[in-house]
Amino acid sequence: MVTWHLLGAALAVGWLAYWLRRPLLARLGAVDAGRGGSLVTRRDTAVGIGFAGAALALVGAGALVTAATVPDTVPIQVARVTPELLPPSDPLVRSEVGSVVVDPDAGVVRMELSVRNRSAEPVSLSRLQVAEQELTELLPDPAVPSGGEETITVEVDLAVLAEHNLLPLDEPQARLTGLLFFSAVDGAEQVSEVDEVTAPVLPS
Repeated sequence: MVTWHLLGAALAVGWLAYWLRRPLLARLGAVDAGRGGSLVTRRDTAVGIGFAGAALALVGAGALVTAATVPDTVPIQVARVTPELLPPSDPLVRSEVGSVVVDPDAGVVRMELSVRNRSAEPVSLSRLQVAEQELTELLPDPAVPSGGEETITVEVDLAVLAEHNLLPLDEPQARLTGLLFFSAVDGAEQVSEVDEVTAPVLPS
């Protein structure tokens, strides 16, 4: 592979050297004067054809040598697969964000969630994910009974969000974006999005 790259580079350098050996400013003046066609001579045309032939020969030789020395090559392939759509599943819960407030004194971002369980099993909020950070240790675990509705308070460590720049604290509005993971007793899981504007924290 290195050999063929070097041969191709040598061909390209030779092409550039042939054309760049002539003064560029003089050629530019001829073009501006309307005499651009006179800059390409019969010899230039012949040299161009020769370089084109050399490039084709180099590619052909590379293909023949590769086929002879590496018989088990696999051509570049693209697999186009259209996945079958899964049937929509019944949602476990209906969740709605009531408020998101930054509490700098407590060092948390406090989010109020209204959760209504629409499944036949108790459902609990298992974790909150913001970007690549899974904030499981900061979530309370109140199980919402089947058919019931609860207000859940989620507190996220403000220092973790600030450390990973996940909540801009010096802007007029701060937006908390993440995913809520709800889990049922039977192992079913539902993911809900959070994209809420919260009050900013100005730097001291």
